[in-house]
Amino acid sequence: MCSFLILPKIYYDKLNKCVKKEILEKLKLRGPDKTNILEYKDYIFIHCLLHFSGEITEQPLVDKKNDIVLCFNGEIYNYKDFGNYKSDTDMLLNEYILNKTEFIHKLDGEFTFVLFDFKNKLVIQSSDIFKIKPQYYKITNDGIIISTFRSII
Repeated sequence: MCSFLILPKIYYDKLNKCVKKEILEKLKLRGPDKTNILEYKDYIFIHCLLHFSGEITEQPLVDKKNDIVLCFNGEIYNYKDFGNYKSDTDMLLNEYILNKTEFIHKLDGEFTFVLFDFKNKLVIQSSDIFKIKPQYYKITNDGIIISTFRSII
């Protein structure tokens, strides 16, 4: 299982080094294979990867042309039904660009994802029907905080 944390940069900057280290250690429990921290617009996107299907697709996934950032946790079993994609993560971003949210109800798997569409000023959160993969959020004066760990929020 992967993990992610998305938070406003202003909020992240206020955290001391020890707290940032504790957060990363907790996130890595679910995603020990690769950790990426991305600063994009006014947000910090942290993703810890646990790879187990398709090609390794490092996250957060960014499409600068369309001003979109995606963080994903889980597995989409039928991602190849949508086309010749190298991974389920790659499919999610490309299907959103092509079809907006129309494809989401066709997904089969255990997953949760967050898509920031900065151009259209949208944040899209989605999960499988049973919400097997957790996702929590909190709205603050500085923006939205989203994580796969409740205790981080």
